[in-house]
Amino acid sequence: MVSLILLLILAVFSFRAVKIFSIPLLPEPPQVASLLAEAIPEEENAFTEFKMATDLRLKILEQYQSLSIVEPDNNLVFKEGWQSADDKVISWVNDHKEALAI
Repeated sequence: MVSLILLLILAVFSFRAVKIFSIPLLPEPPQVASLLAEAIPEEENAFTEFKMATDLRLKILEQYQSLSIVEPDNNLVFKEGWQSADDKVISWVNDHKEALAI
């Protein structure tokens, strides 16, 4: 009985292996190499704006944390809202609204 169960399990895995190995290997399409070699112009490249936005965000966060008198890691502003922010932080954020335009 045990040998019959083992034979059945072996048959299932053998059938699966035969089906997997019978799948033909397909060559890579010829246009992939030309697409990878083609350079994307800066004005059409989305990663250019993404890099600008992330760099600006990091710069703004560093400056924002250094300006905050309320709390160094700014958790109080996130918990209680803008009424807990000091005047320096509010004026600085208003001056740097350009980051939202990207």
